Amino acid sequence: AARGGLNNKRFPNGDTLTSNYAQFLNDSGALPVGSLLPNGFGLSDMAGNVWEWCYDWYSSTEYQSGPVIDPSGPAHGDFKIQRGGSWIDMEISNRCAMRSYDLPDNLGGAYAFASRGFRLAVSR
Repeated sequence: AARGGLNNKRFPNGDTLTSNYAQFLNDSGALPVGSLLPNGFGLSDMAGNVWEWCYDWYSSTEYQSGPVIDPSGPAHGDFKIQRGGSWIDMEISNRCAMRSYDLPDNLGGAYAFASRGFRLAVSR
């Protein structure tokens, strides 16, 4: 979804990320949802702005041993995946393939970060 149909590309708009498609290396904070240009699938904010919490649990070996297409990670674990990079990160952290992870307890409350968020999705 992040690549917007572009195969073998690093970012949602190609191999070079621009500020039209991602908010990165910026000290002014996150932009309102939908402020960035959409990718080939019409999805905005797929890179930069805020790291997005994912449903998947983290595994350091999942990509070596799991399915090649749509890997979902282990059934349980200690850490949840985050994707997309954020407004405080460098360009390389906003690659479509980039992922991070953290304890799910850090999703909100006292451990919330202004560089993290989540994406609501609807199946039609």
